Parts: sequence; C-alpha cells; structure tokens
Amino acid sequence: MATKDINLAELANFGPIINDEEVERIENIATSQGIGQGRRLVLINLSRGADTISNISITAPGAFAEIIEVMEDYQRHVKHLSEMVDAAMLRVRIADCREA
Repeated sequence: MATKDINLAELANFGPIINDEEVERIENIATSQGIGQGRRLVLINLSRGADTISNISITAPGAFAEIIEVMEDYQRHVKHLSEMVDAAMLRVRIADCREA
C-alpha cells in the first residue's frame, strides 16, 4: 500500500469532533435572539442606501455603535459557522463510499 493510500485510510477513520451537548449549545446560540438580530441588521443594511445609513449614524450615534457591535458579533458567528461547514463537507467527502 502506498503512503498516500495509508494517509487517506487514516483520514477516513475519524471520530466525532463535537459531542451532543456541544451540538445543543451551538444550536441554542444559532437560534438566539442576538444572532437573529445580527442577521436582520445585515439584511436591513443591505437594503438601504448610504444616505439612510449615514443619517442613522448622525441622528442616533449610540444606536449606530450598537448596530456595529451586533453586526460584528454576527460576523464572528458566521465565520465560525462557515468553518464548521468546511470541516463537515471535508468529512462527508472523505467518508463517501459511493462508486465514482
């Protein structure tokens, strides 16, 4: 067996990387009010022009700072979620035993 085949066999023999409690914790975070607010703020921001967004920054600077904070938190969440999807897709591809 070639070294490449041995390495692939080792990769294909993976176990879980998170447990059921972590799945539940991540689900709770993903469905939390803060994540929903972040998603909605992103969508609202994308559906408004520069004049509207600038006006909010001028007329409500405190609220605008909070908007930025919530969107930054959402951005971190989405980045972590993207990393989890990448790992899950790699595992699915490695474990795919269908005929090519």
